Amino acid sequence: MCGHMDNEFYEIEAVRNSLLVAGSEIGGRSRRVSKIMAFKMPWLKEHWMNPMQELIKEQERKRAPAASKRRQEEDTGCTIL
Repeated sequence: MCGHMDNEFYEIEAVRNSLLVAGSEIGGRSRRVSKIMAFKMPWLKEHWMNPMQELIKEQERKRAPAASKRRQEEDTGCTIL
């Protein structure tokens, strides 16, 4: 669907003959879909997977010092409430 592009947006009317679009439910409410985005894997990796992996790494780096500090406090037997 994307042709030579990595991603492309389509109006549902433009692709009605090629796709069957089911109704969508968001937050428990039914929604009418009027546009879709088709993408290729390189686009998904660059714009979704890689940023998510970086976010996970960042969160793990932030958690590591706190976990280390807790281990040190447990070793000393001192608890701060």
